[in-house]
Amino acid sequence: MSTNPLPPPPPPHTPIGTNYTQAGWPTGVATGIKVLSILTSVAWGLFVLAIINRIVVLNDIKTGNWSEDLSSRADDADGFASGTAGLALLLSVATIILMMIWLFRTTKMIRARGFTTRFGPGWAIGGFFIPLAQIVIPFLMFVDCKKAITFWNGSGTDNRYAILGWWWWLQTGSLLVGRALSSEDTTDIDSLINQEYIRLAMGAGLLVGAVFGALVFDRFRADFGKIVTS
Repeated sequence: MSTNPLPPPPPPHTPIGTNYTQAGWPTGVATGIKVLSILTSVAWGLFVLAIINRIVVLNDIKTGNWSEDLSSRADDADGFASGTAGLALLLSVATIILMMIWLFRTTKMIRARGFTTRFGPGWAIGGFFIPLAQIVIPFLMFVDCKKAITFWNGSGTDNRYAILGWWWWLQTGSLLVGRALSSEDTTDIDSLINQEYIRLAMGAGLLVGAVFGALVFDRFRADFGKIVTS
């Protein structure tokens, strides 16, 4: 009789979901981004209302209906616009910080599972601070995360993520418009009114973009959650 020991049994099958749980899929971070995006959309909505109020006041000034009441309204309109813009920007910064954390951890996770990405996890942070590249690199990293999800779900191309591009480019374009406006300085009433209309469009774009952002991260959270529990 052979005295050779029997080969050890094969290791038990480990569901893909267990690996994802161990890798630390940032579900909570995605939820936080979703909540912050909703709050940011509310803040930009208030900003839009504030800009409409400023346009009304500026038009009253243009027509020459100046009074103490109008002067008070102008001060209140400026204060309301500045306050809502400050709140929206503060929420936006908090959202971007969470996006960096989410993108870093998610990229690290999907690379550990063998999926190839165009940029390493470090670019999830550095990519947001490089001029011009900050417009493209984070977006491409989000696209890679979407590709990983559709690959593991076996869905090929998920049309539900078409909103990803709308979210990113609407937000980016609106912010570029705001940056261009901040560099202009004029005292001409007509030019001021035109600037407010541009700010109105910028605020509306950021409002819609924030709503799209909430939808994008809700889908990221839900779809990776399906993989984890599969």
